Amino acid sequence: MNFSENGKYFEEFLTPRVATHGIYDLLNLGLVPPLKGVYREDSLFFAPELKGEPDTRVDAVFLSHAHADHVGYLGLLKENTPVYCSEMTAMMIKATQDSGAAGLEAENVFTTPRLVDTDGTEPKLTKTRSEYHQRPYLAVNCTDRLGNVKGFWADTFVSQRTKDSKNYICETTGLVAAPAAVGSIEFEAIPVDHSVYGATAYVFQVDGKSVCYTGDFRMHGWRPQVSAAFKERLVTIRPDYLIIEGTNVGGHKGNDTDVQQRASEEDVHQNCLTAVRVATGKLVLADFGLRNIERLLIFLEIAKETGRRLAVTTKDLFFLHAMGHADETINAALNDPHLVVYAKTKGTEFEWEKRLKELYGACYITCADVREDMAAYILAFSFWDIKELLSLEPYGGVYIYSTCEAFSEEMEIDVWRLGNWLTRFGLETVGINFTRLGARPEECEVEFVAGYHASGHISSRELVEFIDEVKPGAIIPIHTEHPGMFDEILGGRHQVIIPEPGRSITL
Repeated sequence: MNFSENGKYFEEFLTPRVATHGIYDLLNLGLVPPLKGVYREDSLFFAPELKGEPDTRVDAVFLSHAHADHVGYLGLLKENTPVYCSEMTAMMIKATQDSGAAGLEAENVFTTPRLVDTDGTEPKLTKTRSEYHQRPYLAVNCTDRLGNVKGFWADTFVSQRTKDSKNYICETTGLVAAPAAVGSIEFEAIPVDHSVYGATAYVFQVDGKSVCYTGDFRMHGWRPQVSAAFKERLVTIRPDYLIIEGTNVGGHKGNDTDVQQRASEEDVHQNCLTAVRVATGKLVLADFGLRNIERLLIFLEIAKETGRRLAVTTKDLFFLHAMGHADETINAALNDPHLVVYAKTKGTEFEWEKRLKELYGACYITCADVREDMAAYILAFSFWDIKELLSLEPYGGVYIYSTCEAFSEEMEIDVWRLGNWLTRFGLETVGINFTRLGARPEECEVEFVAGYHASGHISSRELVEFIDEVKPGAIIPIHTEHPGMFDEILGGRHQVIIPEPGRSITL
């Protein structure tokens, strides 16, 4: 899912008509490629852009990690297309669908067939509400936790989201260990460090040539040795083609791009620890991304170091529960007495929420518990949880902004709204500063303070060093706003092949 291209046409309350029109809107606007033979049949009842296109055969899809820009449209693919990824990535993708509103495009694990309804003024898609099927997933780099993973994989929360759940027929496919090849193409899956657990790079052997896809990675996270080992492996392989991310090439708003300026996760830990210590006697709110479990664990450690408890949302807890099946360290966090769950008041509960309460109910707290002793907690709240301030009524405290900078107009407006909430309740800010020159969003100056968030992507300078050491035959830059700058930053030392939309690259 290309966020910037998507943002040209859509936003939170203006969305593609996938539920009724299938893939048509996305194809028409160029948000997904016109690849005939790739998409699920029930999404194609009106897809004129595919007429005359050659058939494309896909034997398998390889996922690097579970961020939405990498898996956001996975649900559009044919239901029987095998998906390869790490055990952890599989757990996070399933947790996303289980705990979210899964439209057709987001049916990444479970799919339910659609029918064309012709009763209205124009044809439209409608859910059959009769069955669910599970996509075939194959786990790379399997560990001894595969048995635990399979248990969560077979749990059909998604089939129990609606009142007529008893009418669902659930066909499940077990998560199995991946073989070492897809047909004649051998591959190697190599772990990398990124701002999400389970990130993986791949090297494919295709007709005597090696092709490496890095996925998203960095050299300055909690596990730099993982990315260092990846680099050393590529030095040995000397890939003929290196398909590499370049998020920070040319400067990218929302990330630290210079190796001298960018913060490491340890820098973030120390800076946020200092901020919490200074906030003695006050409520602390910490804002970080939902899937950034690494940052959650940092704040859990800070809670221990400052005699507080970290209160996470139920969705945070569900992700921890899912990930714990693939990683014992996550299980340790789930059993840590410094971790509690902030239970919001809800009209209805989904099945996954009921199940969590059965498993972890003893750890639940309410807004009344927090009001009684606000200085005892760090609340893991994002902008989307800010309404809880109306129940908490803190009128004072500290808000630590430990997530990426706004990099779109919609995000800038959200940050402006966030500032209104923090001002209304008298919360001091750390990691972000607001200067209000007027009442409108464009009259608010926002400064994102370095050191409270670590980029998930390699810096430009480290990228150059990485490529110089690996010495690939040719570089294909992706995941970048400035692919043309690769020639410039590499000084012409390596061949660079710039990809173009809709054009094949022949190896």
